Amino acid sequence: MRKGDTLTVWRLDRIGRTTVGLIQFVTELNEKGIHFKSISENIDTSSASGKLIFQIFCVLAEHERNVLIERTNAGLSLQELEGKMEAGQKE
Repeated sequence: MRKGDTLTVWRLDRIGRTTVGLIQFVTELNEKGIHFKSISENIDTSSASGKLIFQIFCVLAEHERNVLIERTNAGLSLQELEGKMEAGQKE
């Protein structure tokens, strides 16, 4: 593909398995001047509105990642606390 071309897909899940991978891929296209369009999600990075929708998508993906990290850390802390409580009961 060349600068000014548009890569069109039916759905976002057809181009990437993970949100992070999809964002990286579309960002690389953008850096090369190649637009991206997803028909089902109505994303078209050749327009200002399409770029806004994609940027919102990126922010939501980052939020989802941060929430997952928080939940993982909370679960690990709970396991550690439960482990210490069990060790105290055995003594």
